[in-house]
Amino acid sequence: MAIPVSSGIGQNFQGIIKSYNVVTGYGFVQSDSLDGDLFFVHKNLSKEVSIKAASGAKLQGQKVEFTADMSDDGKALATTIKVLNNISYGKGNNQRSHDKFSAWDNWKSNEPSSKGGNNFKKQKAVDLTQPGEPQLNGDRVEGLVKSYSPESKWGFAKVDPSYGDFGDIFVHSTNLDSVLSEDGLLLREGDAIELNIENCEGKMVARGVSLIPQEASMFDGLWLKGVITSKAPGVKSGGSIYSPRLTEELQFSGEELPLSISKMGNNAVNMEVIFKVSTQVEWAATNINYFRLSNNLEREAQGRVNIIISELEANNYADPDCVRKLKMTRPEDFLQLLPDLYYINAENPSSFILGALSRSRKREKGSGRGSANTGNSGYGNYSGKGKGGWESKGKGNGGWESKGKGNGGWEKGGKRWGPYY
Repeated sequence: MAIPVSSGIGQNFQGIIKSYNVVTGYGFVQSDSLDGDLFFVHKNLSKEVSIKAASGAKLQGQKVEFTADMSDDGKALATTIKVLNNISYGKGNNQRSHDKFSAWDNWKSNEPSSKGGNNFKKQKAVDLTQPGEPQLNGDRVEGLVKSYSPESKWGFAKVDPSYGDFGDIFVHSTNLDSVLSEDGLLLREGDAIELNIENCEGKMVARGVSLIPQEASMFDGLWLKGVITSKAPGVKSGGSIYSPRLTEELQFSGEELPLSISKMGNNAVNMEVIFKVSTQVEWAATNINYFRLSNNLEREAQGRVNIIISELEANNYADPDCVRKLKMTRPEDFLQLLPDLYYINAENPSSFILGALSRSRKREKGSGRGSANTGNSGYGNYSGKGKGGWESKGKGNGGWESKGKGNGGWEKGGKRWGPYY
């Protein structure tokens, strides 16, 4: 029985290419396991297959394996498409075997049948939104986020081998707790989490995912989102900031605040801000900026954003093209992206930053989000567990790294955003 694509997100399925237009570079895939057709573009195919299609090879009717996904506007998508049979131009067949597999190969339900050459087994679709069989007697365990895509709203986690061999555990946004879902925090690679594990017909799924607060040293040099919890009177007076990712509040100096916030005194309490963690100085919360901006604060914010951009350039995280495009970006868009931008370990930080910015704009366009006025909408009550017992090792590029460059400039009211230099 076919299931909705929304219930199969992140799973691998088999089907056929229903159509493909080599001129426009897009087509559709259909599968007996899923309702309706799934849209795909040429970049979802391997480079070898794309080249052969452009050279005249016929893709229509080819048997494929793909990962199901959904766009922000609800369109069914087929990604990481792998052709299962040889592609022929007509006479002669020199199709080489593909050695490159999807990152989620260990989630495949069935292997293609070796009988009949082009025949394959029908995969059983699994609805991961339905309850599964609790693992580890239903006990909650600690884990780490292996990857997470804000666009697709799913990713994978791993747990310490001492709990058992669970492999990659599927994480979907619908299974995040209220601190993550209601306060707009995004999971990112390396986050320490607590979760329940369920077995949904052979696939491990995370339920009730919550953040495990960690010590500030784990985030040294990174940007986080938080709220101001105290601010002493006086322009140069400091205060404290709370973030759900941290085990304790961080102190800050008044010099780290925008002048407009410094003048607010106690009225700045509960204001949402972003800040950079620095455990090398007495004041651990530095470079504090608004998370949301009203129009009269954009000039001040642009000056502070330019300082951040210059710092990225000085540390070789932003090349000249990236710097130019970031300065053409609305300050609020850039500031709201920073807390979820884990660019430090990216192979190409400039492309990573611009790609993330481009995807963020597409998400906002799809949701119809407009500019927000500054508000004091702080976090609700939060009680969390202490630092996790194990930490991530090794380098990672993040679950949503872009290979290409993002779009420069932001169109606002029909006019290009004019930055202040």
